[in-house]
Amino acid sequence: MTALGPHIRQGSMMVLRLRRTFLAVSLTAGLVSVPLAAQAAGSPTGANASASGATDLSGVLLDDTSGGQLSGAKAQSVATEEKAIAAEDAATASSVMPATVSYTSLSITLQMQQKSEWCVPASSRATLSAFLSAPPSQTSLAKAEGTSDTRGTYVSLIPPVLNAYQSKNVYTWYKGTQSAKDLFGLLRANVKSYRSPIIPAMQAGDLPLWQEYGYTGNHAIALYGYGSDNSSIQYADPIDQSAMYGKHSTNVSHIYQGTKDLGTQGGIVL
Repeated sequence: MTALGPHIRQGSMMVLRLRRTFLAVSLTAGLVSVPLAAQAAGSPTGANASASGATDLSGVLLDDTSGGQLSGAKAQSVATEEKAIAAEDAATASSVMPATVSYTSLSITLQMQQKSEWCVPASSRATLSAFLSAPPSQTSLAKAEGTSDTRGTYVSLIPPVLNAYQSKNVYTWYKGTQSAKDLFGLLRANVKSYRSPIIPAMQAGDLPLWQEYGYTGNHAIALYGYGSDNSSIQYADPIDQSAMYGKHSTNVSHIYQGTKDLGTQGGIVL
């Protein structure tokens, strides 16, 4: 299994430890640890990738537990949306796409992770804000999800916690996504049928904004909206770096590639 961060085995599960490293431009330089406190707020270490190298922000969200399956009802919802998407794409194949993209979005509360290892609790709280006016705190979610301040969170522990706080959607960790179009269908079905955000376990270095500022790392974000072009999505990034933090839109192919770059460890909590 390929991983960016050091890993620690515990029983049959594996976690990746978050680390922040700075890759010097000099070809003779190695990796040098940079404490979080040394990174000025609003001025990421990798803000100029060509001049200052790349910063690795490896989130802690992977384990060796097998993923779950979609329920019959959810699988049917996804199949319905994928059929509709295919029909829409066929109908517009010979026409000029509109210059602007409209979005169907859920109302969620953006969260910045309160600790360097807390991308999962932060994304979980953003997700639960679609269901609850007062979702549990990141501290409560970190405790419920077994988050370690030094090692992070197992992905397999996310669905039971989300399901304990709401009943509109039965979350599972799904590893069966076959394409970017398949992922778009999963998001569209969850937003339309369940009013439910989804959380990908992905290599965030595949996100254009992370690439722009010279960052990479395994990470958890919340997807909460889809575009009328059947390829754009909206996501909330909780990373505690102002350059990438916030609500953004991108092509779904970047999210799909990010999940695939984690191999069998990648997947979607939906």
